[in-house]
Amino acid sequence: MTTTPATSLPSPDDARYGEGTTTGITVTAAADSEIADINVLLGSTHLFLEVKNSHASVAFDQFDIQRKPQGAASWETIATAAGDYSSPQIPILEVQGAPVTLAAAASTFIRMSVEATDRVRILASGSGAASTANIHWSIQ
Repeated sequence: MTTTPATSLPSPDDARYGEGTTTGITVTAAADSEIADINVLLGSTHLFLEVKNSHASVAFDQFDIQRKPQGAASWETIATAAGDYSSPQIPILEVQGAPVTLAAAASTFIRMSVEATDRVRILASGSGAASTANIHWSIQ
């Protein structure tokens, strides 16, 4: 006889859990578009995120990080303005690069605390035209 656990964890193959890479994500112009929605495994403490603007000539003009606290129904924005990244405060721990004005073909690296967090969402927009992004993340 086999039993199924009452709750199941996402498969490590699920691109929203553990570690993942997504390429060719469309970043719309002049309006935030969701470029990542990452599930956070209970007990995880850190998210490591690399976002590359893979467009040859269009910069980003907006970059927002939102989190959904454990058990919460709504998202909270934790970083949106340039100062949120140049002088980060918890839960943002470290930022390399300038995500809000991410130049064409440039990358940004972000390390953040994800304790008591169910999900992390990244929103971005292109400056005057659509752009594209490649994202890699790891949750530990």
